[in-house]
Amino acid sequence: MTKRQMEREYHTFTQRRALATTYDVFLVDVRVGKAVRTFLGKEFYKVHKNVSFGHLGQQLSDLSSNFETVVDAVLSSCPGGLSNIRSIYMQPVGSTPSLPVFVDDGAASEVQLEKPPKVRRAMKEVADECSTLPDGLKLVVRKNGTLRVIKEDNGHTVFYPTVHDEWEERDGLKPLIDPSKLKRKYALKKKRQQKRLAQKKMKSGKFVTVQQEAKKETE
Repeated sequence: MTKRQMEREYHTFTQRRALATTYDVFLVDVRVGKAVRTFLGKEFYKVHKNVSFGHLGQQLSDLSSNFETVVDAVLSSCPGGLSNIRSIYMQPVGSTPSLPVFVDDGAASEVQLEKPPKVRRAMKEVADECSTLPDGLKLVVRKNGTLRVIKEDNGHTVFYPTVHDEWEERDGLKPLIDPSKLKRKYALKKKRQQKRLAQKKMKSGKFVTVQQEAKKETE
């Protein structure tokens, strides 16, 4: 179905609702995805949120087992777990009355969601020998144009050339890398990161609770 055909044939609310109940899954081209979502509206996403776990011809033990399996699957895939679920109802197909199984009236701000870990994409790079490097070292060129020197045996990054390496006036550039200064620089950077992390914990109240507990123990 094209976007233009959808706009012509399903321009009323009733027609869009009938379209939503026709299929279980809709695949939309990313190039028109935003326009299609805006045209269909929020009512289009309310269908197919029910999960069937049995029929009335089954035994109660089987229905109970199926229901527990469905709930466990929902809790395992829902961010925040049970605290992020507002309500769970059980209802026979075609019947209006529903039986509340779980209801949570807590505020949405109380839900603690874990932040997904940051995934850093591997930088594409090419390693090859260089005639100006000593034996055992290789030159690596990354896709963004940066260069680094690595050890040939283990691939660890090394700083070359440093102020301790030999050089001649005809080389043109005097080595300026000092390993001791780099160590101090990285140590200072790590200390600043730890300080910022401690300040964030203090703002969130993690350190305050520890101090209060210690105060109670002294009293």
